[in-house]
Formats: sequence, structure tokens, C-alpha cells
Amino acid sequence: MKIILVEAGAELLGPMSVKSQQDAMRYMQELGVEVRLNTHIKGYENCRAYYSETDFIPTENLIWAAGVNGAAVPGIPEELVARNKRINVNQWNQVQGLPNVFAIGDVANMVTEEMPRGLPMLAPVAQQQADLLGDNLQRIIKGQAPVPFVYKNKGVMAIVSRNKAVVDLPKDVHFSGILGWFTWLFVHLMTLVGFRNKVVAFVDWAFSYFSSDQALRLIIRPFSRRDVKDDQGKKKAEHATGTPQYNPTPPAIQTPAA
Repeated sequence: MKIILVEAGAELLGPMSVKSQQDAMRYMQELGVEVRLNTHIKGYENCRAYYSETDFIPTENLIWAAGVNGAAVPGIPEELVARNKRINVNQWNQVQGLPNVFAIGDVANMVTEEMPRGLPMLAPVAQQQADLLGDNLQRIIKGQAPVPFVYKNKGVMAIVSRNKAVVDLPKDVHFSGILGWFTWLFVHLMTLVGFRNKVVAFVDWAFSYFSSDQALRLIIRPFSRRDVKDDQGKKKAEHATGTPQYNPTPPAIQTPAA
């Protein structure tokens, strides 16, 4: 199996520190993953991932992980919708021009001096906005002035593989490797709701770590088989090279008539 990671930006993990970006790239290379930066996938058709009108990556399996878009909300003017269909809000999470409409989390596009492209689409941002908005609604009902939102960045983490992770903490604190990996596990363990869920997850993770056992039961064949067909007028020879794992289906066995 050959894995190709295609990144539209100039680096991996764009929102993180340069050190984390470099460590993530090194981990990918150690794992044998081919990384292609500054590359946009424009379309996928006939087992080909096109990054230009003529150039493509032959593959039968494509995993799209390019972020999320907000859902269109009827009644919101188009001029208030920014990139990724996020709704522009002010410092109180109030939709611009709509005094009684508020938006938080991934759908809200709050631009600050530190975040000119908007706050990151992360769970801590949504949680902090929800807490403050609840308090601000009470203040508005009482006729008091709302409090502006200030994002408290507690750090960003990304896990790459087993014993490989990168962690960025406030005040330019960075670490990676197995320490970053265990930090990622600990933080996610603590965010689980309920003591029982924490214990069950910890035991399950510990068993998987020491036994290298995976819950996913997939049988990956060494090659794929599909018929040679003239697809939409294309030559059979061109279609046959659409994927490097191609192997024609063997001829059917003729059984004698009774």
C-alpha cells in the first residue's frame, strides 16, 4: 500500500508552530508517506485524483479530509457569509446587522487581530463562546452591556501515529514524540464524560498499546480485480493504466454441458 498525502498549503498543520510542522513532516517521511505540498485536488473520476486538467494521481481509494463547511441558513444575507460558509459575527458573537441572532462555534467567523482569518474551528473555541454567550444573554435581558469574547488558547495538539504527536502550548512551549503522544491521550481521556467512560477508555487503550491489537478488522487484498472496459469512449489501454494495482479479471472457467 502506498499512501500519498496531498496538502493545498505550503506546510503541514498550518495553524501550528513551525517546529510542529517540521516534526510532522519528519514523522510522515519516517512512516513512508509521500507528502505533496502546494497541491490542490480539483476532481476525482475514474480512479484518478486530478490536481490539474491533465495531471492526476491514480488511486482507487480517496480519503477527503479538507475540513468542514458551515450549513447555509435561510434568511442570512449572502454578504454576511464568509469562506467555508461561516457567518460573520462581532466580538459578542452577534451576527452583523441582525441584533437578535447569534452564532458560535464552527459556523461563526469571528475575526481578531491575532486571528485575521477567523478563530480556529476547534471545540475549545465553541465551548468558550457558548459559556460567554449564555452569560451575555442574561446581561442583555437585564439591560446590561455584554462582555466581548476573548479566546483563551490552552494549546493545540495533533497526533500523527503511534508514539508520534506534536503539542503547542502557550508561551511558545513545544514538545513532540512519545511525550506529545501521551499528552494527547491524557487530555482526550480527561475530556470524556463520566468516570466509567474514562476507565473503560484507559483500559482499552492500554490493552491496544501493549498488544498492538486493532479493533478494525479489514482484509486488504494485495491487488484489485476489475474488468477491462471501454469507459466513456476511452481506449482500453488507457483505462487499464488508471491504477497501478490493476489486474485484469481472469477468464471464466468453462464448464462442460451436462
